[in-house]
Amino acid sequence: MTADFSRTILRHAALATVFALMLAHPHPVSAQSPDAVQQQFADAWIAAIRSQDEAKVKALFHPATLACINDANRDYFEFSFKDELRTGAKLGTTYTVKSIKPLSGPPPLGVLPADGFTYPVEPTHQMQIDAKTSDGHPMYLIRLLAQANGRWYTVDPCPNAKGLAFFAQQRAEGERQMAEGAARAAAMPDTLRTEIKKLLAQGRWIDAIDRYRKATGAELGTAAIVVDAMAAKK
Repeated sequence: MTADFSRTILRHAALATVFALMLAHPHPVSAQSPDAVQQQFADAWIAAIRSQDEAKVKALFHPATLACINDANRDYFEFSFKDELRTGAKLGTTYTVKSIKPLSGPPPLGVLPADGFTYPVEPTHQMQIDAKTSDGHPMYLIRLLAQANGRWYTVDPCPNAKGLAFFAQQRAEGERQMAEGAARAAAMPDTLRTEIKKLLAQGRWIDAIDRYRKATGAELGTAAIVVDAMAAKK
């Protein structure tokens, strides 16, 4: 079972932490059906992340979020846009807008430090989409939304200097773990490597992780890093 939480540390933390979060259940949301305009946004967002077209993804970010992009934080946002495409690449063919609920109180930042990130405009709603990965595992997509000029957009927080330092630290740790995963993959027996590659070619990412764990006894986080390193090398 996987869950994609509202763009927080999922795209910035070390991959072991990321995968642990992905396996957790999302926060429950009220059973409020989306209106027609909200449903249109959800459909457009799913289509955009599946398209592997970064421009289509950026067009669905709130104008206030895009306005805070500058030379200092551009890498942070480009990483976020590309991570949306990575999420889209894992999606299967079906999804349902489970609910859209109004937010009460300050919008959540997840595990991002509150002194490092602020929302340029306050999101008003939380959207949950229930989907499946291409290998049939449940996936829960959570996004925070706000309107501008009668249209819905997804809202991301903007980092300050502390936020960028946090991002750089977590990204460096993620890169270190990816290098370690690549080294483990290179040392993998040929028969196991062939099995893992076949599963990845079929879009069965979680099955590939399970196969590696069973064959090696590796912990979940380690297995996820190894398989992600192999997938990135394809």
